[in-house]
Amino acid sequence: MGTGKNLKAKTLPVPGNHEYESPGAAGYYDYWGTQAGDPTKGYYSVDLGGWRIVAANSNCSTVASCGAGSPQGQFIQSPLATAPGCTLVFTHHPAVTDGEYYPGTPSGQQLFDLAYDGQADLFLSGHDHNYQALPPMNKAAEVDTSNGVRQFVVGTGGRSLYGFNAVNWPCPRRVDTS
Repeated sequence: MGTGKNLKAKTLPVPGNHEYESPGAAGYYDYWGTQAGDPTKGYYSVDLGGWRIVAANSNCSTVASCGAGSPQGQFIQSPLATAPGCTLVFTHHPAVTDGEYYPGTPSGQQLFDLAYDGQADLFLSGHDHNYQALPPMNKAAEVDTSNGVRQFVVGTGGRSLYGFNAVNWPCPRRVDTS
């Protein structure tokens, strides 16, 4: 078994709501440094293999806004439009979720809308303390198998795990962690 050496160097971070419990998410940016992007923004993109990976800051009040006309929205649109292959947008807050505590968030929805408009392949988030693989969806959270973006909620690294509501998405793959 490996010792975890260089795990930090291989990690692409994104700030969550708890990081901003300290002013400006200082601890987060002190730990991650330039790997976390500009500390006044918290969003960035990288190319990895055939993927364009866009880290989005869903703490929208810290970056003025998450909408299409905001600086972050314009930033996200650019790398999606020029992606060399597959695209992934990841953030802390989900657009929709089947979790028992969080129904999705307006900031996650704004970022998902940008991912959808940019024809992203995947949208990853956390926040809800469980794992969900949702079907490809459009901006109205309706299943869209031809143009939808598949969303994964991967919130299994938190302090506790949450259950699910009975949304009954068609064919979701989720792991009941209760």
